[in-house]
Formats: sequence, C-alpha cells, structure tokens
Amino acid sequence: MSILDRVKKLMNKKQLILTAEDQKVMSHEVSEFIKNAGMKSKTVAVLEPHPWHGEVYPAFIKYFLDLGYDVHLLVDAQHTGLNSLVNCNFPSDRFKMFEFAHFPIKQEFYDFLVNYEYLFLMTVLTHDGFHYALSLERNFLQKYNKNNLYCISHELSSLNNRTETFESRMVDKNRVFVLRDKIKYKEKELPFVSPVYFGDIKITSKNKKTKFISIGGVWKKGLRNFDNLFNTMKKLHENNIRNFEIIFVGVDKVSLEAYITPEIQPYITLIGRVPYNQLFNCVEDADFILFNSDPTTKDFDKYMHYGITGNYMHTLAFQTPGLIYEELGNEYLLDNTRAIHYTNDLYDAMKKAIEISPEQYEQMQNNLGELKETLMAESFKNMKQAFGEVLVKC
Repeated sequence: MSILDRVKKLMNKKQLILTAEDQKVMSHEVSEFIKNAGMKSKTVAVLEPHPWHGEVYPAFIKYFLDLGYDVHLLVDAQHTGLNSLVNCNFPSDRFKMFEFAHFPIKQEFYDFLVNYEYLFLMTVLTHDGFHYALSLERNFLQKYNKNNLYCISHELSSLNNRTETFESRMVDKNRVFVLRDKIKYKEKELPFVSPVYFGDIKITSKNKKTKFISIGGVWKKGLRNFDNLFNTMKKLHENNIRNFEIIFVGVDKVSLEAYITPEIQPYITLIGRVPYNQLFNCVEDADFILFNSDPTTKDFDKYMHYGITGNYMHTLAFQTPGLIYEELGNEYLLDNTRAIHYTNDLYDAMKKAIEISPEQYEQMQNNLGELKETLMAESFKNMKQAFGEVLVKC
C-alpha cells in the first residue's frame, strides 16, 4: 500500500504515524492531501520535538480546543506507547496526532506548516542539543515573513544568560509562555499556562497504609536529596512508625542500591520507567508526593525562580498533597494548607503525613482543587488574550 493510500485510510482516525520511510517520500502530494482532508481553516499545530515532555501539552491542546480551534499534535515517535493523552477524550473530528520517526527538518515540511493558523512549539531546545526553534525561525518565519509562532520556555535558561537568542526575540514579540505564574524576565511578568490538566483522572481518598511516591525525572546524584529521604525512612523504622510505603517511579534498584538496607527494604517498591497510564495510576493511588528537592544544588534555583518540577504538575492535577521544601512550596503557591513543608530533615513531615486524619487529608485535597481551578481559569484567560476565540461549527 502506498503512503498516500495509507494516509487516506488513516486520516479519519485520531492518530497518524509517519515512519522514517514515509518521510522520505512525504512530498507535496501527501502534504496537500493532509491539508485538504484533515485541516480546517482555523487549525493550530502543536509541535513537540522532545521525547520527554508529554505531560505538558494536554493542557495546551485543551485550551486551543476550548477556544474553538482544531488541533494537530505533531510529535517525535518516541512518544509512541507512552501516550500522555491516555485520559483525554478530545473530539476526533477536531484533534489529530501525527507521530514522526524523526522530527522533520525538511524544507517541504516547513512549507507545509504555512497552512496552520498558529504554530505552538512546546520545547525550544531538546536534551540532545537540537535547537528546533532556530530551524523554524530560519526556514519558516524568515522565509514566509510569518509572525504566528509561539513557544514555551521551560526554564528561561538562555534569557537569563542575557544574550540575544531565539527566546529573547520571542519574548520581545510577546510570543513566549511559561509554565507557572509570577515568572519575570527584565521585570516583565510572562504569560503562563499551568500544565495541570491530564484529562479524566481519579481523586482518591487516603489509604490506611500511607503511600508516598517519588517520581523520577533526571536521577543524577545530588539533584535530589536521597540521603535525607533514606535516613528519614530508617528513623521512622527505628521509632516504630512502619505503616507506610514509598513507590519509586522511573528509577531502578541499581540507581538506589547504595541507599537500600535490609531494614528499609520492606517499605520500598521500585518501578522503572513506565508509560504515562501506569505513572498516572500510581499517582492516583498515592497519598503524598515526595518532591525531595535539594536546595543546595545548582538546579534548585532554576526550579525556584524560572520553571517547575514535574511534581508541581502531578500534585495539582491529581490533588495529591506533596512533601516539599518550605521555600519552594511557598513559591509554587503550595502553602501549608495544600502541602506539608519541611526545612531540614523529612522526619516530622513524613510522620505528620502518616498520622494525618482522613478529614484533614480531604481538606488538603480540596484546597489543591481550588488552586487548580484558579490556575486553569487564569491559564485559559492568558490563552484567550493571545489567540482570541473562534466560532465552533456544530
């Protein structure tokens, strides 16, 4: 079956996967078919060349759809099987996802992008050093004299180097969003969209046996304070406080073997890197999220002033209270009515979490829910200010 025939067959479905072989022949013919068969006049392309940021784009897709736009999500195929949209029921006639074996940098692809009302780039610089935004700027914005590209800055890293970059040029054009409120650049508060929407998820009551979850991201030694966490576990055990479990997601035993002793082994469940549906199930079932931030590391300042941690998204989306370093909690609006703070060791915080009553726990969840609704309303307002609303035809 030719690629064009396969595209015709798949276009009425929500998802279209384009393999590396497909892309070799993804020519004018195929692009024109996608444009004519799958794209309406008010369609936004959400571009995600990064394989690890799947938790961020559900919220943006939701808000674009709520504003009346159709949405095409164009992603790197490493998202295949991970699917952060597992709990999202976006309408199939207005939303489609295209996965690319290698995110395309061909000129014909940039020529195709001219058909979209807006382009929204979810990641400017990927972890392998690929600067997709510069490629877009050179091959799309400049060629077509366009001004319809927006992007997210995850941590304002290049802006804070005080050099002229793609990001600084986009900020000057009011084309940059950040992921939480009150983030400033040169005294200018940037518009935010809080990525705290993951679709239809469960808000669960506290378990009789308290379940903590520690979610991986980058498990470099020193990024998180494992000494503090494992010393606290030993202290809880020694003080006969044993009604708890810690689930580690995204890390294997080899990474933590230096910390695990026979006495605390029974309290530990190790889960490796898993698809989002399994991660979300784990967060739904957990009682508390361990932010486990280390304020002595260089990355702490980044999370404190310019970006967010993944735990910020999870604690708000699932209304699962966190144990968080006090200074970071206050910066994230996670005060002591929405989280349990600590400043030195974790012992008192974990003890409090284990002993908290179901009624107190539910109140913390409700407080998180109220903050979540406030942030989503502000996020939608910021999106509406940038993109307006369009009429949705029934």
